Amino acid sequence: MSIKQSVSDVRITFNRVCDNCGDSSGESMPLHGEYGDGTHYSYLCMDCFELLGLKFGQIEGGAINMGVGMPAEIKLHEFGSHVWAAFGEMPYHVGSSLKSKQWRDVDVRLILSDEAWDAYGFCDPARILSDGRWVALCLAFSALGKEMTGLPIDFQIQKMSDANDRYDELRSAIGRVPLRYDADSRR
Repeated sequence: MSIKQSVSDVRITFNRVCDNCGDSSGESMPLHGEYGDGTHYSYLCMDCFELLGLKFGQIEGGAINMGVGMPAEIKLHEFGSHVWAAFGEMPYHVGSSLKSKQWRDVDVRLILSDEAWDAYGFCDPARILSDGRWVALCLAFSALGKEMTGLPIDFQIQKMSDANDRYDELRSAIGRVPLRYDADSRR
């Protein structure tokens, strides 16, 4: 994994290796789930994603019942694409609004690798509410998400090891907007 950080734009880029084919030449997507025959994939390139017959928002046995409805689902993916562009990581729709039609807010989580978390300079997740930079980013992206979608967005950034240890819940990647997605430029 390589980390590139520029002082001028504080952009972090990771080279991810596809768990299925081993290709490291393109940007594999973070999935962090079990698919098909129960194989766990952390990252898949678009070719393998399509080869395995996977679809965004899909879990074993069918599609996730995303309770935000249409056209809010389209707007949620548009918001996710802006998060992805800003951080270089695809965010996830999690929580009650992913599984049911009754929910208080729409939880969106950006899960950063431990290396990226440290590169951004965030503090220990156990005392994250005292980290002014983390709080400001979460408030700003929650407000942007609410403005873009009309939904009560609860946006939070999580450290991968902490998120995987503490939260055993469905995660549905958001942000791949087919109208603007150029697969060749992301590989």
